[in-house]
Amino acid sequence: MARDNIGMSGRWLRHITKGTIYACTPAMVSNPKVEEVSLEVAFPEKHIPEKQKGRKAKLDLSTDEEVVEKAKKPKRKTKAELAADASKGLPK
Repeated sequence: MARDNIGMSGRWLRHITKGTIYACTPAMVSNPKVEEVSLEVAFPEKHIPEKQKGRKAKLDLSTDEEVVEKAKKPKRKTKAELAADASKGLPK
């Protein structure tokens, strides 16, 4: 038997020590370790500020041939080049 509406719709409870969010039910309301919280506090991911919603990607995510070729990994350095980089700034 499925229960469509468990608890009181629109009301949410948060456990004070654990932080777990529960639907509001009469049994849970009587528990002294829970407090009623707003929908914004219960589900912050659903209430993201407009400032954060429209962030642009730092990388070029297009699939153009030129962009893909440009973004490919550079050729690996040889042992001599690695040794030269590692010894930079050391006295000879």
